[in-house]
Amino acid sequence: MRKDKEKTSGITLIALVVTIVVLLILAAVSISMLGGENGIITQAIEAKDKTDIADEKERVQLAAVAAAGKDGWGEITEENLAEELTKNIGTRDEDYTLSKEGESFIVTYTDSNRSYLVDANGNIGEVVKREGLKVGDYINYIPDENTEGYTADKLTEAITGDTRNTSTITQDQQYAKDGTGTTWQILRIYADGSIDLIGSSTSQSVYFSGANGYNNGVTVM
Repeated sequence: MRKDKEKTSGITLIALVVTIVVLLILAAVSISMLGGENGIITQAIEAKDKTDIADEKERVQLAAVAAAGKDGWGEITEENLAEELTKNIGTRDEDYTLSKEGESFIVTYTDSNRSYLVDANGNIGEVVKREGLKVGDYINYIPDENTEGYTADKLTEAITGDTRNTSTITQDQQYAKDGTGTTWQILRIYADGSIDLIGSSTSQSVYFSGANGYNNGVTVM
């Protein structure tokens, strides 16, 4: 008579180790997909921010259009803009703040702390902050190269009203503190990031006289 041995089932130590390693790899892949710079969570947050920004811009845009429509000339006044922003956003100085920047307005949401620029034509843009710069700072700035040059034929008596402009105007470099360009001073920083500079790009003189000089002086300069 033959007796069969009882069969047993189970897993070996090697199989267990392999299973654990595979699970760890799957967990690492899942975590990488969820987190990280391009992870699902990051992308979801970015998508939400983009949606919120689009919604904020739309509310400001609708208020700007409505404010312009209240004026017979299409001009946006602070009073009219504030009234329409209150309708679209909420209470001024609680849900949003409104300030004037030159001919434009700055609308800032209290919760998100995001700011938007409303120009005189009702166009909406984002406020650009110039970190590390302030009015009065000196910066080295090289104006764009003028390929045509400020030649004498552009400074004739018919344009400037004066006969003394007989030479081409050239750009000086000797005023630079580090030799890279003319040193200019910041006169004003706008909310859209643009900057007004004051300085001297040339030591030469341009002469203006009479009606022609008065009419064309700003354009020529």
